[in-house]
Amino acid sequence: MQKKAIFLDRDGVINKTIFKMGKERAPYTMEEFQLLDGVPETVMKFKAQDFLIIVVTNQPDVARGWVAREQVDLV
Repeated sequence: MQKKAIFLDRDGVINKTIFKMGKERAPYTMEEFQLLDGVPETVMKFKAQDFLIIVVTNQPDVARGWVAREQVDLV
C-alpha cells in the first residue's frame, strides 16, 4: 500500500528564521525555535488525511562552520 507524503521545508516555512546583524539564519537552539502561525493545525490536517509528514532542511550554516551539525540536530 502506498502512502501519501508531504515534504515541508523547515526554516522560513514551518518555523521563523532569526535575524542577527542584518542577516537571516536558522534557529540554533530550542529557545530560538518558533513555529509559524497555523503550522500545527495544518500539519494535523494532513496527518488526519493519513499523510506522512517529512521535514527537510538544508543548513548552510553547518557547511560554513558557524554551527555544529549536532547542535542543529537538537533543534
